[in-house]
Amino acid sequence: MLTIIIYFILDYLYRKEIFEIIFPPLTLFFLLLSSLISNQTLLVPQFITVSPIAGKSMVYVHASFSLIGYLLFGVACLTSIFFLKLEQKIKNKTLLLQDIQVPSLGFLDRLNHRVITSGFLFLTVGLLMGITVNLIVKQGFTSINLRLIFPILTWGFYAFILFDRSIRGLSGRFTATWSIIGFIAAAFSFIYEMTILTHSTPKL
Repeated sequence: MLTIIIYFILDYLYRKEIFEIIFPPLTLFFLLLSSLISNQTLLVPQFITVSPIAGKSMVYVHASFSLIGYLLFGVACLTSIFFLKLEQKIKNKTLLLQDIQVPSLGFLDRLNHRVITSGFLFLTVGLLMGITVNLIVKQGFTSINLRLIFPILTWGFYAFILFDRSIRGLSGRFTATWSIIGFIAAAFSFIYEMTILTHSTPKL
């Protein structure tokens, strides 16, 4: 559902046919992932039983914002792949006349940067909410584990991309390449998070 909403928002803002190419495989990826965990029992953190309304609200914000961040990183990844393919066609002078309606490299680069920035902001909120929940459950203390490390590493990776672009102004192939690598890390982090929530004991 979130994938469809993001598709319509981006399509409304940019009116480009590229989204018709990007979103089908992205939607398929998250549908397959959701089907793998749909039959699993999602563990409920301890604080939900203590404070149902506030607890559920915090969990929903954490999960929703993090998922939107991952989805936007997925959009950036596929946009980057499209960018690199188009750049290769232009360099090899194999861009056909029927391809003349494809977006420009400049547009794809700007789109990639904006989507990464938006995804980074959503992941930041989701990560902060997750850490807050963890601190509440642990009464001010939190343990360092892979479930916490992976999202932080993903966040740090995209922070590096945005920081490096703002300082050195690197764009194009650099951003596209690192965006693809970043989404692989983000997807691994997301899958690991879902695995922990559905298979481990109810603790954070």
